[in-house]
Amino acid sequence: MDYESIISTVIGVIRDSTGHKVIMENGTGKQPAYPFCTYNVTSPYIPQHRGIIEGDAITEDVDIFFSFTWISDDAIEVISLTQQTATLLRTMKAKQVLYDKGIAFIKAEGTGNRDTFLSIENERRHGFDARFRIRVTHNGAESEYFDSVTINENIGG
Repeated sequence: MDYESIISTVIGVIRDSTGHKVIMENGTGKQPAYPFCTYNVTSPYIPQHRGIIEGDAITEDVDIFFSFTWISDDAIEVISLTQQTATLLRTMKAKQVLYDKGIAFIKAEGTGNRDTFLSIENERRHGFDARFRIRVTHNGAESEYFDSVTINENIGG
């Protein structure tokens, strides 16, 4: 899986639609001006089934979870941007951009306040988690599977 391409596509949809910066959570570098969004890939590989074996290839559907948090000095602004982003991912325009890169938006969940005790005095945080799905095909050289199993019935007796 090409995580760099997946991340840049998802982040690009949000950045291009909102006009605000989207950066990696807990990254290094200077913090951008408010408002901005952070992302974290919380679950990068959740297979949805055992995979389909065709010849030497295994094809599987894999879910990837992102966590998005909007940060600003205005509580209403982060709530609005969170809702706007979660809604944006459901639009046909966003779905088409994602589809063109082999990514499907599944759902947004866990929307809520993400303020921290240390930051509540000077900034507000609100966010949600998003589930995306991709289809991955591994060729035989990359895949591990059993061709056959031999059971030795003389063991353990």
